[in-house]
Amino acid sequence: MFRKALDQGRLPKEAGQVLMEMRERFLTTRNDSKLQVRQRHLAKFRMPTMPKGTSHFDFQAKFEQTLLNMERDSVTFEPVYFRDEYIAKITDDLRDRLITHNLARGCEPQTWEDVAAACEKIIKS
Repeated sequence: MFRKALDQGRLPKEAGQVLMEMRERFLTTRNDSKLQVRQRHLAKFRMPTMPKGTSHFDFQAKFEQTLLNMERDSVTFEPVYFRDEYIAKITDDLRDRLITHNLARGCEPQTWEDVAAACEKIIKS
């Protein structure tokens, strides 16, 4: 639709109208089953890991965006699952530092947000 509108010379003058037409078409033609939606979200969730050289902040933002998208489509898990996945996805170095940090303090994060906050403390120290 975008290409067609561009070829017809409707853009950028009619950008708002074109966007509304695209949105309407998406909403009326999207007919994925709940299983398809869930599998698509799970595939995206399994992919991101924190590569070397990536800031923790950037990784955390991508992780949170993925969870928000899953929540929007009612794909849910127990908080400890997300916590464990977050720990598994951070770099090996940061994971080692996190475990040492938590053992020294005698604490165990309960959510992925707790893990992210502990990672930030470690990075800043």
